[in-house]
Amino acid sequence: MKKRKSLIFLTVIFLLASACGGDSNTADSNPVTSSSTSTTTTTTLPGEVGEIVDETALVVPSILLKPLIGATGVLTSTSDDWEVVSEISALEMGVKIRTGDNATAQMSFEDGSSLLMGGNSVISVRSFDYDQEAGARVLTVDVISGSIAYDIFSEGLSASLVKIVTPTAELSVHGTEGVFEYDVSTFSATSTVLEGGE
Repeated sequence: MKKRKSLIFLTVIFLLASACGGDSNTADSNPVTSSSTSTTTTTTLPGEVGEIVDETALVVPSILLKPLIGATGVLTSTSDDWEVVSEISALEMGVKIRTGDNATAQMSFEDGSSLLMGGNSVISVRSFDYDQEAGARVLTVDVISGSIAYDIFSEGLSASLVKIVTPTAELSVHGTEGVFEYDVSTFSATSTVLEGGE
């Protein structure tokens, strides 16, 4: 039995050695040479090392103004006169915006909130800062005259609060939609909340 196991073991070793070319008595009379070519394609994905990314294109502007109907003008702190805006424009804080007769313009903010200005309206966007005490981002706008419809985003940690200020009244809203009107001839303000909120 021992001899038989040894014989099987030697046979296995011999077969392995032959398969690996370990037998010096066997020679390949017809050697085959093979060559292979491989193609490597390198793709650079956004954000990979070596790619230059324009970071300013990734930043959402503070205010995005979109004229919808009629004439819309803006007055910035660096300009002397109103400038007519006819296409979507990025604006900074401190800008004044006015609409012509029967005109409308929409302002969108980086948190998803939006204000829709009615005709013959003048609004100044005062600030958009995080308020530690309120625990929310606070957008403050001065309604000098006219009307605005508002849709204020408010969800979890991204809560936002809007303060609408006139010479005679102040309204704070969040997480709601509504309409605010200020009549400069009578100094009266009216507000209608379309959905829940404060």
